[in-house]
Amino acid sequence: MGWWRIAAALGGVAALAALAAAAWWAWPALGDPLGHLPVPAGPLRAMEEGMERADGRVIRRVALDAGPLGQARLAISLPDPPPPGRLPVLFVMGGLRTGENAVRHVERPGANVLVAFGYPIDRRAGRGFGLVLNAAALRAQLFATPGVAAAALAWVRAQAWADPERVTPVGVSLGAIFLPAVLRLDRRAGAAPGLAVLAYGGAGAGTLAAHWLAGTPVLGIAAPLLGPALGLGLAPLDPAAHLPGLGGEFLVLSGSGDDALVPAAAARRLAELAPEPKTVRRLPGGHVGGETEVTRRLVAELGAWLREKGAAAP
Repeated sequence: MGWWRIAAALGGVAALAALAAAAWWAWPALGDPLGHLPVPAGPLRAMEEGMERADGRVIRRVALDAGPLGQARLAISLPDPPPPGRLPVLFVMGGLRTGENAVRHVERPGANVLVAFGYPIDRRAGRGFGLVLNAAALRAQLFATPGVAAAALAWVRAQAWADPERVTPVGVSLGAIFLPAVLRLDRRAGAAPGLAVLAYGGAGAGTLAAHWLAGTPVLGIAAPLLGPALGLGLAPLDPAAHLPGLGGEFLVLSGSGDDALVPAAAARRLAELAPEPKTVRRLPGGHVGGETEVTRRLVAELGAWLREKGAAAP
């Protein structure tokens, strides 16, 4: 009888621990999403990490230290030599693996500056079983990313080579999911609404999480249940929480083919929630990535739209 009591007590403790863990995971879904997204306490500290020259461009690599929120890395591609005056800037948040290497995917940038954002996220923490063991640290890094990116965007506007009126944030793939939260924080800091681009992203954290889990060999069968639960814990990052509160003018791009990373329902919702005025276009092919025809179409469409709006040089 004593063993049954011990077992019951241990079961009760386990149940309480499970409830506490579930409550801890879900609590960010409550209240103002921006209240869960920290911002740097002061200006970012910039450190030059290197420079390379090729094909009439100079690429500067800069680390931006945000203190306890981590460190972001920028790759800044400028004309070499630079033309006189301040230049239009594209601030690109791409995929997690692409990061600051996104500057290499634009073949002829012209008299424009390309700035690619490298995420303050340790990708090793999200591999295999480490995803569970490092859940708290990984979510903290994800929640810190919009604040660090908004501070990096402000840093770019303050540079001598940047025309602050023509700095266009561009979110591609994962970057399109982060960018609405970045823009909310940017607006809260006093930036005026302008142009922004959301490409190959989606809205609805639960829908996106279920889609990603469905492609895994172990968790795929439980994706319809685990996806919404995972989405609750990441709710402050969901574009659906931020797009209705934004202003400015948007270009929203998605693929017309099979997208392995973003389900069609999430892509449609992102386009629907983007505020007016907006331009919504579907391009041939699936998800963007690497030196592919899809990437070249994206760059061409983006460049044409920005030039039409006077936000990019030829």
